[in-house]
Amino acid sequence: MKNNIVYKANELINAKYEAMTLNEQLLILSAISSVDPRTLDGSNAVSVSVSSFRDLADIQHTKAYTNVKQAAKRLLRRVAVIDHPSEGVKSVETVWVSGIEYVDDEATLNLYFAPKIIPYLSQLSGNFTAYKLKHISKFKSKYGIRLYELLIQWKAIGSREITIEEFRDKFDLVDKYPSIKDLKKYVLEPALGDINEHSNMIVKMGQRKRGKRIAALQFDFNLKAEMAKKKRPSKKFIGDNAKPGESWEDAERRIIDRYNSTDNSTYITKHLK
Repeated sequence: MKNNIVYKANELINAKYEAMTLNEQLLILSAISSVDPRTLDGSNAVSVSVSSFRDLADIQHTKAYTNVKQAAKRLLRRVAVIDHPSEGVKSVETVWVSGIEYVDDEATLNLYFAPKIIPYLSQLSGNFTAYKLKHISKFKSKYGIRLYELLIQWKAIGSREITIEEFRDKFDLVDKYPSIKDLKKYVLEPALGDINEHSNMIVKMGQRKRGKRIAALQFDFNLKAEMAKKKRPSKKFIGDNAKPGESWEDAERRIIDRYNSTDNSTYITKHLK
């Protein structure tokens, strides 16, 4: 399941909704990634097995089904507010899922996406974002996945500025963490830590001020694989890690390939110069 691809319309990524728990997010993303968006409609039941979810979420076997059921029930109450400025409709407010079936004998859940959410998962053209589940499966912060989506959406540019007001609105944090210090401590720093350590991106955050007040957050980011292509291991590191009989070129290629297949961001920062 970790190699499954999540497809979302950019309007949904930019929607306003309360941050779900990690299990809720992984469950809805597992369902989204398990279906061909071209065939999704209101009649489709999307199945998620507890065993595959357990491996993705890294939860104990004895608690897996209970945790999945709890996450599913909470999903029934989760609401997204999607802006529609270009279609004459100010916004669409909808739940994510309209129904759930529990197949206890097979330890499986069947989820039914809400009719109003389906167009943002199925009728995709050039205005959508795609990423692999494995890039967010190890996150610990419930805000990390949301921030990752808002940034990976702009991967072709490599930067994004979000005003403080817009950030609070998208994350439903208008009444939480009123000080910038607390917003950074409890939301931004844990989310950025997850992205830099576990995902396929490296992100640096800055800020733009208006007078003495921080007006916007500025994110600059690169894909780790692209960074690896632009950099090369030091000669000493190649020499120390070359296998017996291995050519210099083969050793360098193997070391870079090792980076491309890992989520460990410290590898590139320590050994690729």
